[in-house]
Amino acid sequence: MKKLLTIILAFLLINSIIIQAEPENYDTVILNGNIYDPLAGVYLKNYNIGISSGKIKKITRDEINGSNVIDAKDKLVLPGFIDALSDAKNEEYNQLRLKDGVTTTVIKSDLPFDKYILQEENQISYINRILIYDFTPIFNPNASKEEKEKFESDINERLDEGYAGLYFQPSPNSKFPNLKNIPVNYPIYLDFFEFEDSKIIPWLDKFKNDQKNDRKIYIVNSNFHFSSMDNIIGYSNEEENVFMGGYPFSYTNIVPSEISDEKFNKLINQISINQNEFNIFRLSAENKNMTDTLSVIGLIDEKIINKALNSNSFVSESFNHFDASRPSTAGINTFMGRLFLTFDKELPEQKDFYNTVFSQSTILRNIFGNRSFLQNKGCIETGADADLIIVNTENISQFSSMTEEIHPSTGIDSVIRNGYIIYDQGNYSTIAPKAYYLKDEIPSFIDESYTISTKGKKKRKFELLNYEGKHYVRAHELADYLNIKYEENGGTFYFGGIIRLEIGNRDFTIGTNKLSLKNSPHLIDGSYVIDINDLDDIFESYYNIEIGDETLNFSADKMSKLLDKKEDNGSSINVDLNPVSIFISYLMAAGLIFLFVFLLNKKRTKTKKGE
Repeated sequence: MKKLLTIILAFLLINSIIIQAEPENYDTVILNGNIYDPLAGVYLKNYNIGISSGKIKKITRDEINGSNVIDAKDKLVLPGFIDALSDAKNEEYNQLRLKDGVTTTVIKSDLPFDKYILQEENQISYINRILIYDFTPIFNPNASKEEKEKFESDINERLDEGYAGLYFQPSPNSKFPNLKNIPVNYPIYLDFFEFEDSKIIPWLDKFKNDQKNDRKIYIVNSNFHFSSMDNIIGYSNEEENVFMGGYPFSYTNIVPSEISDEKFNKLINQISINQNEFNIFRLSAENKNMTDTLSVIGLIDEKIINKALNSNSFVSESFNHFDASRPSTAGINTFMGRLFLTFDKELPEQKDFYNTVFSQSTILRNIFGNRSFLQNKGCIETGADADLIIVNTENISQFSSMTEEIHPSTGIDSVIRNGYIIYDQGNYSTIAPKAYYLKDEIPSFIDESYTISTKGKKKRKFELLNYEGKHYVRAHELADYLNIKYEENGGTFYFGGIIRLEIGNRDFTIGTNKLSLKNSPHLIDGSYVIDINDLDDIFESYYNIEIGDETLNFSADKMSKLLDKKEDNGSSINVDLNPVSIFISYLMAAGLIFLFVFLLNKKRTKTKKGE
């Protein structure tokens, strides 16, 4: 009996030992941050990020070390904002945009790619740039056949050089450019500067019908068209491939008496906010004689601001803002300004706030295509570019100076671009490498086709992720195929109501039993993923698993019935970590172990007696 007790105790001890590994080391670590990944729509509270070689290598609650350490306790960690379009201004301006959370920006040019870079190489240091090609100067609506062919050839040549998209400023009565021989995966930015507001949407309808393809269309500087912006927002929300940008959340310093009568009359009756007083007022003829500086937000009607805030097709840009003769904060406060207007400390679920973060990252990825220039940006996931901002939500405000001095918005504590800390607690780095011009990015992972099968079910093709030579399956897709319950909660996810895993953690549990994986799960491409070589450990008690070169074969064991199943309609059974199921599962497991040990001990006893 003593031997039996010793064996059982040894078994329990082996299963409870936690091997303490040395903390992993990285170039830079962010500790205890509250992370929001807009691509997956996941909020991770008190997680650490390990960064090396400009990439996010690990997201975990485990202890990690780094040469540079940022304590982000009680702070938000977000992907760096992508400015949908900006002018290439001086470095002082770019410093201010950096403090507004911008790490990547879109720039237009009508020059060959390399020529533009040589011309502007001394103007880039803080913010990465994506170039779009402005073909307005070479467009001739009355071109001959040969000239049209040359036009198409020039555009394709620029795209081959590294441009990410197209830019065009049409004339109201000109013919449409023929882009049918230009690859449809390149978006086009349309600037309606010369249009009367009422003519924009009719022109867009005709243009879309003429093109007859799914090319993404981006409307530039939309809030310049005050009278029709409401309609433009509605149009972009309804049309699948139409997006729009502007700056209705940006504070601007203006002196009414220094504005031309024509411009001022266009601004009359548009909403303004005096930041010092927090008073809402509307510009009127009476304001024209004022010589004092007014700080105004966006010059857009309050209802339209709210509509833009909640639009899934509107993104912020700092392009070509209205400038008065005095220094203006236009263009540098539009991003944090949008956060400021959506963040409410009293709300447990910051839906509007997170929608803003989504807009400045995932929408831009969609416009340019997830598998190209922004492949590794706009998200906080394993393998993504380490472009991050750390926001102190206690200090989020939209501060704009009422004096000659320009003040940026506040709330940004730190900015990391390409893995380097380039701004931290008011100080700019003098040693970080320059930013760069983005061309087609090499993806951090590739999809590879696998076939998954199990007895009695139809085989299914799965796209497995190949990341750093390891193959990962998306957890939710696997659960769906096996028809077992699947749940996510922060960085943890569950199979069948019993098996619990967490990203960045090799330890996992089945009921109350703690086990260990060969490789920790990750968050990649908007999904929780598992190394296929860990599947056998995860489902050992429930499935026999065979892994081939391009196949995964699951054979259900009797114990698989203990995993909670999905209902027929595809939704999960509403049972949370069923304690009865866990108890039965481990009672049966303990019974089997006890029976095995008992029989083994009995056999040894008989052997000793010579039986």
